[in-house]
Amino acid sequence: MHVQELLDAIDQIQSVDDPQKVLDLTAAALSQYGFTAFVITGLPYRGQSIEGHILLSGWPTEWYERYVFSDYVHVDPVAQRCFGTAEPFFWTEASFDRQKNRTAARVMNEAADIGMNEGFCVPMHMEDGSQGCISMGAERIEMPHEARVLLHMLGIYSFFRARLLKNPSPARRLLTPRETEILTWAAVGKTNRDISETLGITERTILDHFQNAGRKLETRTRTQAVAMALQYRLIQP
Repeated sequence: MHVQELLDAIDQIQSVDDPQKVLDLTAAALSQYGFTAFVITGLPYRGQSIEGHILLSGWPTEWYERYVFSDYVHVDPVAQRCFGTAEPFFWTEASFDRQKNRTAARVMNEAADIGMNEGFCVPMHMEDGSQGCISMGAERIEMPHEARVLLHMLGIYSFFRARLLKNPSPARRLLTPRETEILTWAAVGKTNRDISETLGITERTILDHFQNAGRKLETRTRTQAVAMALQYRLIQP
């Protein structure tokens, strides 16, 4: 998929109001890189089931049911790595000792048995401390190195759109005019320095506004804050 095609897919994802359309658009975008299955989900803490945390499932039904019933999320090395990193990673980077951790090995082996030999995961960390991810699997991934950044972006927008549609309550406090202005500039690709020079305020002040907006939008990163503001149509770049 060319960069512009993927950006067009993101534009469509953030404007649809049907979770099935988010699922279909995300699946179509991921298929360009060989991915055949994915899940968009929150990650439960110990003792909790993942079932109530799943936002959208593009998994085969058999795998979904087995994963939920067996509480695989608590031994899945991919899911567990999400608690320790905010950076996207290939499943092979979720290393573990196959001899000492046989339950983790079983999860990965069973995933491979149904056609998910390889995968890529985009972790999500929310302002309230909760975790989530979009995890995608394939028989064989077909993606150039630079696609990692594009899939990171796609993952953020798909995750937050799915989250918004599942929990549409506008319980976010309104952004201030300055926060709206800064997020709008960020949405069109301006750096903190660019915004500082344009608005005539310090970069430290810019960071403070991003942090305040992030708390209101329940996000942890600048990119997530922009994505969520776009989802709620609080900004129009």
